[in-house]
Amino acid sequence: MVCSVLSSISKDEAEREGRGGDCPPKWSEAKNYLIHSVSWLRLYGQVFHQWQQGGLLQKILTGAGHSLGALRDQLEEGDEPWKVVEALHTGLLILSDSLASKGPEDSLHSSQM
Repeated sequence: MVCSVLSSISKDEAEREGRGGDCPPKWSEAKNYLIHSVSWLRLYGQVFHQWQQGGLLQKILTGAGHSLGALRDQLEEGDEPWKVVEALHTGLLILSDSLASKGPEDSLHSSQM
């Protein structure tokens, strides 16, 4: 199917020409690249989905939030480093809230950090 799309020839037409399921040599490399790329995209999608389902991503964000909160508490409020850490902490809260799939109980809140 990939070869017929690449060469603009239907599968039936390719079979009539005697090529069957084989790709013309000029399309073999492109076919292999496309199949490999799609396979990796599916794998990345599955891994990300498992991270979300297992709460791993939320745990990572929670840990990072705790670390940023602890660092922020060690800095003098209003100084440049404090502002940077506060901005990162706020961004992390926004990211966590946007990724939460089960509602507010799964998202990070400043009281937890």
